[in-house]
Amino acid sequence: MPALTPSAPPFLRDAYSSARWIVKSWGWHLIRLFPANDAAQQSAREVVRGIFLSPKFLTALAMTRPYLGLEIIKLSKNSFERSDFVDLFVKELLRDPHSVLFREIENNQSIWRERYEIVPSNQFIHFFLSDVKVAKELGIYKPIGDFVIAYLDGFTRNSQDDPYNRSYDNDFEQTGIWRSPLFLCIRFFDIMVREALFQNMFWHMWLYYMPLICECMVRNYRLDDPLANKEFELPTRYAYLLYEMFSSLRNWILAIRDMPPDQTNVVLKSTSPRFDENGNIPKSNIIALARCLYTVLESPNVGDRTKRSLADMVFNIYFDLRASGKFNSYAEVLLTAISEGKSYRQNNYEYQETLANIFEEERHEYLIKRDEEHVDYVESILN
Repeated sequence: MPALTPSAPPFLRDAYSSARWIVKSWGWHLIRLFPANDAAQQSAREVVRGIFLSPKFLTALAMTRPYLGLEIIKLSKNSFERSDFVDLFVKELLRDPHSVLFREIENNQSIWRERYEIVPSNQFIHFFLSDVKVAKELGIYKPIGDFVIAYLDGFTRNSQDDPYNRSYDNDFEQTGIWRSPLFLCIRFFDIMVREALFQNMFWHMWLYYMPLICECMVRNYRLDDPLANKEFELPTRYAYLLYEMFSSLRNWILAIRDMPPDQTNVVLKSTSPRFDENGNIPKSNIIALARCLYTVLESPNVGDRTKRSLADMVFNIYFDLRASGKFNSYAEVLLTAISEGKSYRQNNYEYQETLANIFEEERHEYLIKRDEEHVDYVESILN
């Protein structure tokens, strides 16, 4: 394990030197040298926690030797402190837009047969997602989702500093997104959920973070940048990222077309849009997408053009599912979920009226491109 350069700040050198000794001595394995429940073992655990979970060490690790963090996670397999370390270490990586996590996400864009190629050279992504059981066991979605929610909460408190309400431009799409924790979260979940689906993981992988993050985005959403054209489909950076989120949810649903029909995590037991099939990833996606659509359409801040674009995406998912005749049950789940909205909300009628009006505006286009019977059926449900 090479040392830091002499130019490194003293606090990094001190933290790193202490960590180096612990790692070379097998870290948390030291604890097991002491008798169980012995006071000495507890003292050893406190020493190890003091090193590995200290903010200075975590900052040094994330900035200078991030892949050592993966080794620590592997070595601490039987330690109670492992989950705490994963949580704090991942959040530290998210604080630095130039960290290895951002770099690997940017370098992991190749898709083949609806899946991202997860290459060993992207060590962080490969460790957690080449076998999604590791991601589930370590709960990698939690520090990423929690960090981004807290990150967006900060802009709620200081809205004048919110960069996502700036007008959308090509520079943001091409370069800015790769330094955005919000985009990183959406893309990481995109890779993770796709892998969970194709690896037949019987669990939703907490994709329900997407509606929570959507609520934060919509809460912060403003159209007050003089360069943001309200008539544009993507007037702001938030609008672009909402589109990215909806696109990911769409892709996770439509991926069932590439799945064996008897694969465990795509077998649909009920067309009721309830949280009753957590192992069914496409159904979980549908429920999450319906919640996101509700949040967008009820918002007074999101512009009509953006609302129409996102709702149109959802309607087209329904038509895509109906097109082959093989996924009518899933189409029924989707249509029921979006048409119901949130019946316990007082403004649910306004949401349903907005949804029906958007469909009516696009109905002519649907009749050109889609089966007339399917279009008429949607209209009958919405009205």
